[in-house]
Amino acid sequence: MAVSLKASKEGIMKVDQKRRQKGWTVTDPRWCEMAFTTPATLRRFRACKSAILEDAFKKICEAVGVDWEEVVDAEWTSPSSSMQWELRIEADADLKNAIFELIKDYSGDANLIIRKIEKGSLIFVLEGSLEGFERMEYLFREGLVQELAGAQILGVRTRATSNAVQLQNWLQGYFDAIWQPPNFAFARTLSATDTTAEQALSPISRAKVIQLGTQADVLTVQLVIKLTPQANGGVNIAVQIYPVQEVTYLPAGLQLTVIEPTSELYEFVEVQDQANWAQLEIAFEPGETFQVQLQLGEVVVTEDFIV
Repeated sequence: MAVSLKASKEGIMKVDQKRRQKGWTVTDPRWCEMAFTTPATLRRFRACKSAILEDAFKKICEAVGVDWEEVVDAEWTSPSSSMQWELRIEADADLKNAIFELIKDYSGDANLIIRKIEKGSLIFVLEGSLEGFERMEYLFREGLVQELAGAQILGVRTRATSNAVQLQNWLQGYFDAIWQPPNFAFARTLSATDTTAEQALSPISRAKVIQLGTQADVLTVQLVIKLTPQANGGVNIAVQIYPVQEVTYLPAGLQLTVIEPTSELYEFVEVQDQANWAQLEIAFEPGETFQVQLQLGEVVVTEDFIV
């Protein structure tokens, strides 16, 4: 399995020094071209919060003129997780092998595999690295690659997995019935200086009622997901929990965790006594997945999302 690497803060300082000498911005098109990468991957590389594919990591360092071994966080390596995505193309089935080889070349993902090919034009359901998807999606979106083997590409997008909530649908105004506008009517003791509840109504917020506990002792809480699109294409996501029904406080010891499967990182908060809300904030790029986990004692409830 491919290996992923994460930059250290000291390493990023060296990279930025070289970058400034070249007169490059943090997502400069020249940097992207030389490293065969995308602005989204560069942002994740510089954030030092998540790992990227080893090959992409090394090319980014090489392009700016820094030895990758001086940049990598030597105490952090892990297997790189894969994701599923799809490319839809108007082509004959006999071109599928040639098209697949071109997809590998353009995405830069030598480990890319075909999970299946669906009818309705040709829909390649692929599994590979996040960086490979980002590269292919970027090339198509920017109009740099519009056809493969003479056939017109119709779309490149992430593939829904299991029951993962598709947050791109929210950004386009489409919501599943189970996700409703938040209702803070029962969060009665929010501080007058605490505007989080009001802010969660804008720009895009939806809530789902979650039940924790046994049938004899059920606790209900409200899980709120707030999306704030960024000018650079990313999305800031606030994951919040509030009490519902005639309840003033969340139960002490309730744990809220946001897990990023691609990087194997997670953020965690535990509710303290007399707390009526809790929150975690994380930035994501299109195509990334994450899982929200609520745990109270032995009871664990999870929700999967794809940005």
